[in-house]
Amino acid sequence: MDKSQINFGEKVKLDINDKKILEVLQKEARLPVTKIAKKVKMPVDSIKYRIQRLEKLGVIRFYHTVLNFPLLGFPMYSYTLFSLFAMNETEEKAFISYLVSQPNVTWVSKTTGKWDFVIGTCTKDFKEYDEIMKLIRIKFSKFIKDFENVSTIEEYKYDAMYGLING
Repeated sequence: MDKSQINFGEKVKLDINDKKILEVLQKEARLPVTKIAKKVKMPVDSIKYRIQRLEKLGVIRFYHTVLNFPLLGFPMYSYTLFSLFAMNETEEKAFISYLVSQPNVTWVSKTTGKWDFVIGTCTKDFKEYDEIMKLIRIKFSKFIKDFENVSTIEEYKYDAMYGLING
């Protein structure tokens, strides 16, 4: 299973302890199992088992660090929305593959509605962003019907969604 992709399927049954574990992991994924066990008041072996089960079921896709891009020299985080003309499966795969291969493209999502794809990009400035978009527009000019850019000025919430999890 490719953990970078969302996989749909039957809803996984979670109990209150699974939810507590997920909440702790969302807030502090690097926390040792012993500390997780203390926080959720369960034995260490049970925590290990449950985490492995959640990973195997695909509930936990991967662990990652949320970076502060401006402090790394990339103060411009933008979302670009693409509306495309009809593509066959091979052309769509080529489009996705190209986007995924670009180092400044940090997120790629296929969507519904007016926009067919949304990508997130991290760049040093507008010029670098414009160069990336120009290459995409040139390479896929016959498929791009329209696009729109939305740049992030400030973030007010980054929610891990554990509050939405139902059993």
